[in-house]
Amino acid sequence: MTKEEILNRFCERLRSSSEPVIKHRRFYASKFLDFAGEPPWGEMAVINFMKELDAEGYSKGTQRTIYGIIKTVFGAARSVADEEKAKLASSIDPSDPTTIRQLLKLMATPPVEWPMPRRSAPRVEDKDIVAPVLS
Repeated sequence: MTKEEILNRFCERLRSSSEPVIKHRRFYASKFLDFAGEPPWGEMAVINFMKELDAEGYSKGTQRTIYGIIKTVFGAARSVADEEKAKLASSIDPSDPTTIRQLLKLMATPPVEWPMPRRSAPRVEDKDIVAPVLS
């Protein structure tokens, strides 16, 4: 499962969105994939990435949006992994030990699951909202 496969599946899920939205979300999905590396990812990958965004000065509202994008990346990665397993399982030759070994290795890989608990998205407090000054 490569970064490009995950990003392509991620963009397929956004096909009803406009091109600027897809480009914007793909940027942050790519940024997370560069940060976290290859799956499987855990809770610490998400937490550390969110800490890095905070250190880079992203607002709480933007962090919350990116958090949702990361959750969608997990779904795209799971979809790619499930497709790879199905493809390999359907093309397995019982007399070929290398394909059996590949299938066993793939089956032993933990599934890509969203590790964060419900309601764990960054909170946007009233003090975090920057409103324009009324003149």
